[in-house]
Amino acid sequence: MVVDFDGCQVGLTDSNGGLHLKKWRLITTDNRTARIFNALKCNHPKEFKHVPIEGSRTRHTGFYPRLMCEYVMHALHPDIIAQYVPAMPVSPIPDEPQVHREREPKEKPENDSSIFDSIDPLAAAARLGSDEEPADDEAEDHETRDDRLRREATSLEHLTLHDRKNPFCEFCQRGRMLKRYCKRARQIDDEDGERLIHRPTTFGDIIEADHMFPSQEAKGLSDEQSALVVRDRSQGL
Repeated sequence: MVVDFDGCQVGLTDSNGGLHLKKWRLITTDNRTARIFNALKCNHPKEFKHVPIEGSRTRHTGFYPRLMCEYVMHALHPDIIAQYVPAMPVSPIPDEPQVHREREPKEKPENDSSIFDSIDPLAAAARLGSDEEPADDEAEDHETRDDRLRREATSLEHLTLHDRKNPFCEFCQRGRMLKRYCKRARQIDDEDGERLIHRPTTFGDIIEADHMFPSQEAKGLSDEQSALVVRDRSQGL
C-alpha cells in the first residue's frame, strides 16, 4: 500500500518553528499504519504560507520528526502506547531540616587476598614481611620446584592440555623435542671402500615425493583435489 502525507502534519518545522510542506510517500503492508498516515494531509487554509525548504533548512528536513515516529509506534504497537507507565513509590519530603550524616569508613576485609596471588607455595614466603619468617613446620611442607613439576606432570589438567612443557612429562619430551641438525655431509667411505653417503649425480638417482591435499578454493583446472610432488635431488627440480 502506497500512502502520501504532508510533513506539516507530523511536526516538520525549521529552527524557528515554521512548518514545512514536504511531500512524503510511505509504502507499507500494515493496514493500521496506512490508515493513520492517509489522514495526515495538509488542512491549512489556502492563504497559509509554509516555510520554503531552501538553503540551510534543507538538511534538517532529512530527519524524521518526533511526532512522525510516535505515529509509527502507535500504529505498530497500539497496546504498548496505551498502557500506563508504573510510577516509583515516592516518600514526602519533611519540612524540618535533615541532619547530615558523614560517610562511614569502609572496613578492611580480613582476607585481603587478590585473584592474582600465586598458587605456588614457594611464593608464600616471598609475600611475608621482612620481620616475619615462616614457621618451622610450614618450611618443611614446602616442596621444591622439581617435586612440584613431577606432581604436575601426572595431574589431569596437564595430561589434558600440555599447555606448558614439563621436563618430567614423557609426552612433552617426545612431542616437543627439537630436531637434530642435519648438516651438509661429505662423501664418506667405509673400510671396504663402499660409499656410506651417496651424492646423486644422475637424474632419478635419488628422488623425494610427497602428497598435497589443497582446499576447495585451490582445486586444479579439472577439479583435482590431490597432487603428488616429486623432486629430483641431483637436478634440484
